[in-house]
Amino acid sequence: MNQQRDFVLFGGSGDLAFRKLYPALWGLFRNGEFTAGDRIISVSRRRESDDTFRSRVGDALRASSNATDAVMLDQFLACVFSVDCDITSDEGWGPLRDRLAEESSRLRLFYVATPPSLFVPITEKLAAYDLSSGESRLIVEKPLGSDLKSGRAINAAMLKAFEERRIYRIDHYLGKETVQNLLALRFGNFFLDHLWNSTCIDHVQIAVTETIGVESRGSFYEETGALRDMVQNHMLQMLAFVAMEHPFSLAAEDIRDEKVKVLRALARPEQHEPTRIVAGQYSEGFISGEQVPGYRDEVPDGRAETFVAIRTYVQNQRWSGVPFYLRTGKRMREATATITVQFKPILHSMFSRGNDLPPIPNRLMIKLQPEEWIRLTIATKSRMSEQLELETTSLDLHLDRRKVARGYTAYERLLAAALRGDQTLFVREDEIETSWRWIDSVRDLWGRSGFAVAPYPAGSTGPTKADTLLHMEDREWLAY
Repeated sequence: MNQQRDFVLFGGSGDLAFRKLYPALWGLFRNGEFTAGDRIISVSRRRESDDTFRSRVGDALRASSNATDAVMLDQFLACVFSVDCDITSDEGWGPLRDRLAEESSRLRLFYVATPPSLFVPITEKLAAYDLSSGESRLIVEKPLGSDLKSGRAINAAMLKAFEERRIYRIDHYLGKETVQNLLALRFGNFFLDHLWNSTCIDHVQIAVTETIGVESRGSFYEETGALRDMVQNHMLQMLAFVAMEHPFSLAAEDIRDEKVKVLRALARPEQHEPTRIVAGQYSEGFISGEQVPGYRDEVPDGRAETFVAIRTYVQNQRWSGVPFYLRTGKRMREATATITVQFKPILHSMFSRGNDLPPIPNRLMIKLQPEEWIRLTIATKSRMSEQLELETTSLDLHLDRRKVARGYTAYERLLAAALRGDQTLFVREDEIETSWRWIDSVRDLWGRSGFAVAPYPAGSTGPTKADTLLHMEDREWLAY
């Protein structure tokens, strides 16, 4: 018989829990991966009866997901419990300890969806009350610190309570179908595998842009900015998946070993300036025809960057001389997350002789959101010409339109992996620290060079300086 489990959710009344985690657990319940014998224990400062809390969770699921099976939904809600806990005081842990003591033989998964300032107090208390013993697991959300020093402090506190093999650091982008499909494309197809190097690839672009602004999160954003909020985790993880060498196997440690090697090979700003950075901050403008305020209207005297564009290099044999361009920003023209690998064109082609048309490069585009698709652009004969002229044709794979059973959401996939003890899609301690070391080097450069943000109007593609970053090498940001 399978061991029953307690999913203990710190921050269980919060926005993340209701938007992502309860719908994900409901999805796993429908799939049979979370069962009626398991428990979800929401931990918050709010005192609330089990029935009242279940009613709130049920209302949220009916409003946001496919919760039309009333009988199954009632079975799921019967697994949900609410416990009030004052994390900062010894006495406040009594109700949670009593609830867990009712079923002490269960496997415990502690999910910390709280502000980062509570990560260390929570893990310290879990260890002090012997709740982290045995095979208990710890799942934590980003951000894991604000620099290398604080990231190390959080890692050290977690490792005092849990072994590394029992810690699951979430980056929800790693749960997306298309990120994992990148590994299948690279290592499962002979022709792509042999083209995946500096001989054939011109450059790589990774873009994560949003149309929303900071809105009510201004104080948080002043402490983080786009560099620490998006680049340190999502974008560097995506870069590592693109650039990694062949793992020995699909085992978690083999894949994570290769990702760390990429992060260690990233060119730092102080190394003969191969890495260039442009930072920006949105001003007022228009999004979908609606006027929106600027960052400093929302955060008076705000200094944080809301946009970052970076050109960097992975300094190893495979990627020698291939630039990686990263771009992320808020209040941009469109919301997207896309990886684009542009291959080198045929420079001396019979098709380009006698005309001034530029050669057509092959391009592999991987869209992560809002849709999920993979597109390979190739050159074919133009249908509009009687002569043998070329045009661009796309081979598209729309992952969300395939006629298959309901797929996993990113959080469903990650929670299912944590429930079965698979760390492949989670970030290891040395990945966190290596990425923070690189981010700190960027911020140190800003400090030495008199960092200033360049304004860009909301609804645009970012500061003009970011365009110059590519134009100086006869490239351009690609439309998505």
